[in-house]
Amino acid sequence: LLELLYAVPPLYHLDLQELAAQKGEIQRHQAFFSPNYRKLATVPLTEFFWLTPDRHVQRTVFGEEATVVVNFGPRPYAYEGRTVPPSSVLLIWRKTGQAITYQSQHADMSVAP
Repeated sequence: LLELLYAVPPLYHLDLQELAAQKGEIQRHQAFFSPNYRKLATVPLTEFFWLTPDRHVQRTVFGEEATVVVNFGPRPYAYEGRTVPPSSVLLIWRKTGQAITYQSQHADMSVAP
């Protein structure tokens, strides 16, 4: 989720056993990341905010293109009339208002440091 917050591609360090165990999550992540973040590759990250005092919910803004809200916490978070489930990313295209949500299947792997 942290990679999606900052629009950086993931780096995986896996052996064959771990690859087999994580393959589905990796494929889901790639299916969300690739088409959406390809559009943000050259757009600068222009804003960062913690939206909750415990820092479980964070937001980044990429110029006039997109807003990304990540919920690292255990409870849903309401953001501008939308719900961001736990261990999830809400990507909002600013020009169209289209919103897309990605939820990690591995909550224990999604907690921000």
